[in-house]
Amino acid sequence: MQTTPSTKSVVSLDNEVRLRLAVAVHSLIPFVGWEPMIEVIGGIEDCFSTGAGLTEKEYSKALRWTERINGLDDRLVKFYAEHAPSNKTASVALWRILEGGSALEGWQYRKLRQLWEDQFGLPPAIELCPKG
Repeated sequence: MQTTPSTKSVVSLDNEVRLRLAVAVHSLIPFVGWEPMIEVIGGIEDCFSTGAGLTEKEYSKALRWTERINGLDDRLVKFYAEHAPSNKTASVALWRILEGGSALEGWQYRKLRQLWEDQFGLPPAIELCPKG
């Protein structure tokens, strides 16, 4: 990966970067309805369609979020993909997972747990807001 000099460091689109971004989009697509993800995926799509590139920060974020999503249990991916776009508690929890923040506690965790139980009919057998 090379960068070109500018006020914002831009990642060059060599084959390795293109492959990593394609894998990232594949992992991030389930969350396309969630506002923060729309921005990330849109940046990657613009990068491919216009060749404009991504800043180092945008590239790192896409890879970090991809890694964290790929580390989630499939049930959590399904749960957050469905609820984060429309439920504030689920959105906050997903943000904290992807950005490595603290887990939800108290009333927020209880709301998240209830959302899970409403969807699956059982208490969660996995941690709903694992550390990234």
